[in-house]
Amino acid sequence: MKAGQRSLKTRITIPAKDQHSGNYRSIKSKGGGAFADLGCYWLQFVANIEGLQHVQISGQSQFDGPDGCDWTFQAALKYDSGLDTECLISFELPYRASHTLYFDQTVLTVPDFLRPLKGFYPMKIRHDLPDDRSTVQNFEPMNYYVNQLRAFAEIMDGTREAGLERSLERVTLQARMMAVAQQAWSYR
Repeated sequence: MKAGQRSLKTRITIPAKDQHSGNYRSIKSKGGGAFADLGCYWLQFVANIEGLQHVQISGQSQFDGPDGCDWTFQAALKYDSGLDTECLISFELPYRASHTLYFDQTVLTVPDFLRPLKGFYPMKIRHDLPDDRSTVQNFEPMNYYVNQLRAFAEIMDGTREAGLERSLERVTLQARMMAVAQQAWSYR
């Protein structure tokens, strides 16, 4: 990595129980596939760090899941600022949900960031320094669904902006990345 360059690597891999049989995740016409289901977590994190005004996008998959869905998907965004981001999303690989930011002299990792989907759990950030020292910052236990409900209530009572433009930007970018992957796959 050249001086001043930063990178973000995200991995969101959640094995599909019974191939998500009978579930929208395994039906292409209903938005099935790993990237459609899990890519939003990566893009929301990236949007909060750097925004989504990127220079270059890429996406690829074998589309070898049920009904031609993407069961493993790789995506990347490159920025003028020097940030390179990439994500591996899969319904085939062992469980892992982490964001790792690489800087010249330090590494920050947000491990198991999806755990608050299952109840009230603390989020963590691990800070690894080049001299083999590490620190961990723990945050108050939280639950994603409670946070979503709280945000919705704040939007409805006018104390918070809806932010629909940012959501639309993420959904649009996610659709573009899927189209890039589908086009590359169709040329094979």
